[in-house]
Amino acid sequence: MSKKEIKTLVIVSVVPIIVIVLPLLVYYAVIFPHGIFIDRDMVKETYALDLTDDVKLVSYRDESFLCVIDCNLIVEVDDADSFLKNNIKADIEKNCQYDYKYSVGTTGTVYVRTEPYEDKFRVHLQYVD
Repeated sequence: MSKKEIKTLVIVSVVPIIVIVLPLLVYYAVIFPHGIFIDRDMVKETYALDLTDDVKLVSYRDESFLCVIDCNLIVEVDDADSFLKNNIKADIEKNCQYDYKYSVGTTGTVYVRTEPYEDKFRVHLQYVD
């Protein structure tokens, strides 16, 4: 193969990767906040949680806009009542619209809803400020 053919082959194979893959990576990392990679330490601090090894982080969505905070976290646990009692480091109280709620910091509130999921439970935590 000549140098011209090799150069053409490289351009034909690399340019589509850059044109297609790079925008997708930017979309997933910046625009679409679905939380492929969930930072356990950030979640522990934001939601005032003690994340033990038996707590599986299912999803995290940050739908905050400007100064309005709206984050949603879903965790999967064996026993929802035990999780609420042992893993939340704040005073939790019953709520009418959701199952429970608790305060985080001075202005943040976390609304908690539990639901059975297969043989476990999913706990939905919505942090609003």
